[in-house]
Amino acid sequence: MAKCPEWIFDILSSRVSVLFLSSSHPLEMSSNHFCQGLSGKYDEIDPKGVAEVAEHMVRFLSEINAGEDAVLFLNDFIYFRMNYETKTKKRNLKPLFGNPEEGVAQANHSEALKRFKAYVFGLRSNNSPTPPPAWDMVGNAETLPSVKAIVETSINPLDLL
Repeated sequence: MAKCPEWIFDILSSRVSVLFLSSSHPLEMSSNHFCQGLSGKYDEIDPKGVAEVAEHMVRFLSEINAGEDAVLFLNDFIYFRMNYETKTKKRNLKPLFGNPEEGVAQANHSEALKRFKAYVFGLRSNNSPTPPPAWDMVGNAETLPSVKAIVETSINPLDLL
């Protein structure tokens, strides 16, 4: 197996943050749940590392006084990482050969917070791509089973007891 691609790790961390802010799910519980779901596809993803990145994302949003827009910033980042490789280069989600979710040999998950901060600063200066008004996170992930499992899953805390 190979390592989880950075863009999927970023989506994973953002989704854990969204669940924490919108549903009050503990970061560790959500990250454990998602990491177990991805364990069959990629080398072990450290749930503590995911929870730590998610916590830093939430702290950063608090520092910039995002308030009610915090979940919007996170969902916009999920859109960006799902659909763009860089601010100007769209991601090919339906390649002729290969799989966009294919694992990678090297991944720098420690840069996830840096990528998130750069996106939010770009967003606040109208320099980052934003989702169209009718964008559907789950519908956009139809061809990406691992990503779809992350974005469509609603965690019931009682199921994990």
